[in-house]
Amino acid sequence: MSYLFDLHTSGWVLGAISGVCGVGWGLARWELRRLTAASDLLDSRLRRFRLSSTGADSGLWHWDVATGEVYLSARGEVFLGVEAAEPHTERAWLLHVHPADIVRVRGDLDDFANGRISHLETRFRTVAADGSRARWLSLCGVVTRDAEGKALAVGG
Repeated sequence: MSYLFDLHTSGWVLGAISGVCGVGWGLARWELRRLTAASDLLDSRLRRFRLSSTGADSGLWHWDVATGEVYLSARGEVFLGVEAAEPHTERAWLLHVHPADIVRVRGDLDDFANGRISHLETRFRTVAADGSRARWLSLCGVVTRDAEGKALAVGG
C-alpha cells in the first residue's frame, strides 16, 4: 500500500490541527485564570479562617475515623498538652485525657461516630505529659458520613 502526499489535504489537516491547538491554548489560558481566581479566593478564606480561629482562642481538631489520624491546630496542641512532635492519632491524644474521664469520653466519641447521639459535646480534664497539671476542656464536633451512614471524619 502506498500513500500519496496531497498538499491540499495536508494543508487542511495542518490548519485543523493549529485551530485545535489555538482553541486548546485558549481553553488552557481560561482554565489557568479560573484556577488562579479560585486559589485567590481560597487564600482569602484561609486568612479569614485563621484570624477568626486565633481570635476565638479555640483549638481545632479533625479525626479521620478510618485511619485514626488526628489533626490538631497549634492551639489544640497547647490545650491538650500534646507536643507537635508526638504522633497525632486518636490513641495518642486519648492518653492526655484524665484517667477518671477516659471511659466517658471514649464512649461519647464512639456514640457520636456510630450515630447513637446526633451532637458531640463532652467535657473532660487533660493531663500534661509530665502529669503536672490538669485543664478542663469542652469538646464539640460534627461528623461526615458516607452513603451508608458510616462515620468518615469527625471534627470541631
